Amino acid sequence: LSASLPYQPRADSCCCIGEIYLLRNNLEWAKFWFEKALNNMTVWVDEVLPDKDYFTIIPLLKLAFISYSSGDIESAKKYNEAVLMIDNKNEIAISNKKEFENSEIKPF
Repeated sequence: LSASLPYQPRADSCCCIGEIYLLRNNLEWAKFWFEKALNNMTVWVDEVLPDKDYFTIIPLLKLAFISYSSGDIESAKKYNEAVLMIDNKNEIAISNKKEFENSEIKPF
């Protein structure tokens, strides 16, 4: 699908597509789209710059969730720590950190 797009989709669009796959419990494709959003640091010259959370905090939190749900606790912690480096008061990331330390109750 991505190769058939004539342009690089915006990070907010990638997050929306990732969310659809996440809701369908297709973690592999959800991860693909959230990674695409995370790596989409395109500067929009002729458009308003999209909300930076769509290529930073949102995909990082979603990738933490996907990693945790897949049993990859170490990756989940790394994604979550990246959120805390950007916003050390992010309530979701703070809550996740506590849950990851427990590692018995799934976050979110």
